[in-house]
Amino acid sequence: MAKRKAASSSSSSSSSSQTEPPDDANGSNRLGARGTGVRKTRNSNLAKPPAKRLKTTANKTSKAGSKSGPADMDTGNSKVPAKPGKNLTALITELPTDILLEVLSHLPPRDLLHTARTDRLFRKTILNRGSMSVWKTSLEAYNTPEPPEDFSLPRWAALLFEPICQVCWNKKAMNVDWYLLKRICGACKAKCLIQLSFSMRYKHPQLSAAAETCISSTWHKGATHFWASDFEDFKSRWGKAAESTDPVEIAAFEKWKKERATQVAKRNQMVPVYKEWRNGLTSKNKNEAERRRKHRLQGVRSRFLELGYLDVDIDSAISIESDGIFSGSPDVTDAIWANLKAKLEPAVIEARNLRLALDLEPAVEERMGILEDVYSTYLEGLRPSEQYFCPPLEVLRPIPEVLEILEAEKTRNITESDFKPVADNLDELIARYQKEKKKTLVKLLNSRGGRYMEEPLELARNVFRRARSQGSSMPSKAPTSDCVLVGWAMLGTHTTDAYSEVMLRPGVYLNMPAGFIYNELSSGHCSELIDMAGLNPQTASVNEMDSMDPRFVCDTCSTLNGYGYAILSWRAALCHLLKHPNSWPTMRLASKDEAAEAKSNEGQFREAAAAWACNHCSDFLAAASAGTKAAVLEHLENEHQIIDPKATEDYFINERCRHTSCDSSVSDSSVSDSSVSL
Repeated sequence: MAKRKAASSSSSSSSSSQTEPPDDANGSNRLGARGTGVRKTRNSNLAKPPAKRLKTTANKTSKAGSKSGPADMDTGNSKVPAKPGKNLTALITELPTDILLEVLSHLPPRDLLHTARTDRLFRKTILNRGSMSVWKTSLEAYNTPEPPEDFSLPRWAALLFEPICQVCWNKKAMNVDWYLLKRICGACKAKCLIQLSFSMRYKHPQLSAAAETCISSTWHKGATHFWASDFEDFKSRWGKAAESTDPVEIAAFEKWKKERATQVAKRNQMVPVYKEWRNGLTSKNKNEAERRRKHRLQGVRSRFLELGYLDVDIDSAISIESDGIFSGSPDVTDAIWANLKAKLEPAVIEARNLRLALDLEPAVEERMGILEDVYSTYLEGLRPSEQYFCPPLEVLRPIPEVLEILEAEKTRNITESDFKPVADNLDELIARYQKEKKKTLVKLLNSRGGRYMEEPLELARNVFRRARSQGSSMPSKAPTSDCVLVGWAMLGTHTTDAYSEVMLRPGVYLNMPAGFIYNELSSGHCSELIDMAGLNPQTASVNEMDSMDPRFVCDTCSTLNGYGYAILSWRAALCHLLKHPNSWPTMRLASKDEAAEAKSNEGQFREAAAAWACNHCSDFLAAASAGTKAAVLEHLENEHQIIDPKATEDYFINERCRHTSCDSSVSDSSVSDSSVSL
């Protein structure tokens, strides 16, 4: 070691003498003067030219640059080549042996094994007989049992601490078979373990009995198993001894059997000791891991407390089981905190927001009641045909102007006067709501990649359905009134009992009416119906289809029904196709006679449908409250003293009841009923 050090010093000195240029008489370095890049004019009185720059040798590392910096470091007026770095192996080999072994003895056994596999030099150093004290010190730190007589310390360390199958070296094997003193994965156990068959025990009873005492065995799949190679070796020795007539060989075999039996007995006696140590180590590891997690959690809690969060929010958001807490270094350094903060802070924020929302909830509910009165007063000033385009009360809650009042300090007394600015601005808020609703629907259409007119919601081929509510069954279970929505009149007035959660802020959610999704199936059906009617599916509007008022017949149903068949309006045909039990129903355009015969009978059914509403009060506005035309006319006369009511002015068809249908069908020449969708 001393010679290596001296040689290194000599080499360094030689290199230094070659790379440093001589100083001139004034003590200045000519390389440094020329290193400024400024060329001096040559004086004719000077006999000697300026000295040339001396060549410098640089190793490959300095040319390519190193991790610590560039190859040539600019030091003012000159460039000095960087000193070549030393690799870790070179540095370690320069250490005195006793110091190196002392350092290695502080490594855990598994790390010591990995270090021994780094390169040949380490392997030779660590596995040297003189280095066994390193292994002993490392193992004693874990209070390991003494190794069996035929186990070296490195082999014992590998068995105890490396969770790898010692046969295939590929799969993890977390448990040691203490009877065989091997780590074996399940696949290798199946290959390498054998069980003595009944015929073997019957034909060779002495061999079988001796094997159980002279060979280590384990309990596997409800029976005693031997390691295959051990049994084959024993069987071979037994056969040779049985055939031998040499008393010396026979005596040697008997001696070997006794030694093996003693060794196996000792191993079996040590199994409880090994298991107890393993259980203790597992418990110790668990306790240590628990301690590390608690320490890490405490460090994270302290960091969050410094940011101003409360204990109650931190404790409800994170725990020992949290991702980022369960594993990792117990000390929360700045670098670790930067990573954990980004990962855990959202949960703490959610917990804080939820706590504040729950604390304020009683006050918010009371204020929502006040807002409901204010909103009802506003709606009473609108005609019912305008009212049902207004959003439900819940939609107003997340509006910033409203939310500011609802979530004011709970000690503040909120009255109707506090909502006056909101009431005065309801026209604008509702217009904004309708605009956003249209924009959302158009965005759903744009995602389909088609080309649309200026008012794409008025295209007859664009059919929507409400989105499924959270926790509900599949959308197909929804009523037809929720599944076939075409045109802004139906979409703008649609109400549903289906709700979905909308995030108000992280951790706080509101139940809001379910939105809409594009009904691809019904849109395809509608395009086919429009084409049958003789219009262009790309441009036909809802009004054009209503004006043409075509009728359709389901051929699939008409062939199955011997009593007649339904004549369907285009909306009724859409509903019929959507709910049809047959996967591929066929529809045709009704003939002129069929359409005329159906329309002649529709008037009475249309007026008898509970789909009419009064335009002077909201008594018939809800879908469930809509009445027949006769009931609404009687209401107008009795309640509003209108004797000669005008359609759309005094009463109208409730868009929420478009799907109200009355069944009628045509059979031969007699008309019994017809299907109408208003």
